Amino acid sequence: MTVSLRRNGQEKLRLPVDVKTDGTLWAKGIPLINSTASGIDMDKAKALVSTKKYSEIPIEWLIKLGDNAGGLVAVDTAIEQKAAQAAYEKENPGAKEYAKIMNRIYIAKKHIHNFDDYADTGAAYNDLAKAESELAAWKIAYPKEAAEKEAEDFIEKAEKEESQAVGAMIYDCDGSLGYEDQVERRDAFLAKAKGFRAMADEVRRIS
Repeated sequence: MTVSLRRNGQEKLRLPVDVKTDGTLWAKGIPLINSTASGIDMDKAKALVSTKKYSEIPIEWLIKLGDNAGGLVAVDTAIEQKAAQAAYEKENPGAKEYAKIMNRIYIAKKHIHNFDDYADTGAAYNDLAKAESELAAWKIAYPKEAAEKEAEDFIEKAEKEESQAVGAMIYDCDGSLGYEDQVERRDAFLAKAKGFRAMADEVRRIS
């Protein structure tokens, strides 16, 4: 299990742990100490850990899954991610189907481009055509989600242009570009990025 240790909503540490029958969390065979536990003597706690006298450490000083003293919260990240996914799928009912369709498209394209691994390339083209037809139907069935996917694609393109804009100012393979040339290239990339972001905003506005 992986836990996220948080205080005031901010993650302080993330690490793999084991959960003992008493609910305490251990990492690499060592119990996790809650430094903000009520009445804790950190010097004593450190001494007991260094001498491996774990059984003598008061359980109140140890971190357990869930709420702990001092506002420390230990969250099971797998459960949290599962809950977040369930909430996302409830809000976006077409999410699962979309993921399955996109996976079929990915596999079909992989077989097409790596035909040595797939003797019947024609079947791969058929699989791709079928999956793309399913995607078209999905967009009709889930217009709002389809619009959001389109907007996300525009944002991804914008981020790529913005990354190239940064590169335009720091990379010149042969030294042939002057400063003004670099600025011109940067501004061109940024203009494209701005256009893509505007497209994303418009898609979301009309959806």
